Amino acid sequence: MYQPTKINIGNSVKTIGISAFKNCPSITQISSEAVVPPICDSDVFNDINKSKCNLIVPKNSLDAYKQAPQWKDFLLIEGSTTGITNTVYNNSGLADVNTIDGTKRLSKASTDEI
Repeated sequence: MYQPTKINIGNSVKTIGISAFKNCPSITQISSEAVVPPICDSDVFNDINKSKCNLIVPKNSLDAYKQAPQWKDFLLIEGSTTGITNTVYNNSGLADVNTIDGTKRLSKASTDEI
């Protein structure tokens, strides 16, 4: 049976269902791109060793994760600002570019600048 070691939670995830990671004790890293910590139903992370699993979250959301139910149980929580995750093009052919933590890096940039 396949046992994942790394999980990536996208920035549009709002909730995580009951026992979502049940029988996944091999997970050693969870990366969440969600600026607001997703609401967790019961027992989401029960089978994960929260003292050894790295939780990587948007830097500006670090405090929110440290206070959120179930997320706060992880001992290794770090903030990250790496990676461009969202590029939104408008009708003029220009784009706004944001980092994983929601910081706007470019505003109304042409595709040559991206």
